Amino acid sequence: MRQWSVILVLALGVILSVFSIGCSQRDRSAAIGGTWIRFDFQGNRFVLTLDPAARSYMIDYTADGQWDVSGECAFSGGQITFADTAGEQLCPETKGIYTYFLDEDFDENMLHLWLAEDSCSGRAWVTPGVWLAGNYEELLKRFDQAIAADSTDREAYYLRGRMWVALRENEKAFEDLDAAIKLGLERAEAYAGRGFARVWISRDYEGGLADYNRAIELSPDMAEAYLQRGRIKLELDQKRAACVDWEASFELGYLAAEKLMRYHCRYILKDRYLKGKYPKRRSTQEKQPQ
Repeated sequence: MRQWSVILVLALGVILSVFSIGCSQRDRSAAIGGTWIRFDFQGNRFVLTLDPAARSYMIDYTADGQWDVSGECAFSGGQITFADTAGEQLCPETKGIYTYFLDEDFDENMLHLWLAEDSCSGRAWVTPGVWLAGNYEELLKRFDQAIAADSTDREAYYLRGRMWVALRENEKAFEDLDAAIKLGLERAEAYAGRGFARVWISRDYEGGLADYNRAIELSPDMAEAYLQRGRIKLELDQKRAACVDWEASFELGYLAAEKLMRYHCRYILKDRYLKGKYPKRRSTQEKQPQ
């Protein structure tokens, strides 16, 4: 069961670690208006509609064509603050706060939401990540053509690999990111994406650990990479090292890591808890984060 837990959390969270570095952080709220899509591992499509002018959003989480939640959103300082107002899956008294990026490599056809804070239990693992514009198929064709014209175009392999990750095509993502790295590309996002694919495809935790190690060497501030590396270390029975990684992720701003620390690391990090650095567990019956 723990193996599947690791795989699923990596699957839901890895997009964050793949794309967080190298994206513009300036306020570009006017450019993110429109409809964005992403897929789950069963091929179901999620739809997110953002209207910066009206400061509103709607999300279809269940791929049934009906809006599951809608509400108000504020754009400020490179962040989107979501506040639910209606729907079957709303959090009426809380907000989810996400930083957002538009990746210029995709001609503003990819929306990246990176989690800054989650106060809506469970929403953290659904909304953040990469959402593609409706013309993502045209973008894939563009990269196909570039690779057909030049089989050594590592940038094309890299960009197409990132799209495959967003589309949950893990085998294809591994092939493209592996090709880009073997052609000499040294980017943290490429190694993080390949590491995720290794774990998902074959549970290659050692290979995934090596890739995340390299990603962190290239980008020491990649908060999500520390979180995902900690998950792998836990699976490899390196619990103390996992806690160190989660603490680093938390300190770098990935607040969701606090839930993992609270469940797994209270004894290992007991000095920090005694000093009040991290919050105490809310309940002795608290469940393990999924």
